[in-house]
Amino acid sequence: MNKEDLDREPRTVSPISREELNAKIRKDSVIVVDAQGPGWYEREHLPGAIKADLSNVDDLVERLEDTAAEIAVYCWSESCTGSGQVSEALAQRGFSNVRRYAEGKRDWLEAGLPIESIEQDYDDA
Repeated sequence: MNKEDLDREPRTVSPISREELNAKIRKDSVIVVDAQGPGWYEREHLPGAIKADLSNVDDLVERLEDTAAEIAVYCWSESCTGSGQVSEALAQRGFSNVRRYAEGKRDWLEAGLPIESIEQDYDDA
């Protein structure tokens, strides 16, 4: 199969529910990708999530390596387009098991599930 065939082959991104994602995070069986805009990942993100830069998905592709790994991409909510953009971009680059948590971090927080944050020390500034 050549590159033209890959470009024509339809890629799909499957949805993932909060319950399924939570179970997979607990089992460490999914790579979680945060597709929120700048600053939001640092403020709070799902456990174990890695940050995606919407302007440079190729950096994320290099970090992920395993195109068969299960990947779940999320953003803030259903109205946020970042998770759709990143998940589609990954699928187009050959990642075969991309899932989208469309309800996003808002749904996660409303369910009272844990989050992580990167605390910044402003005293050193």
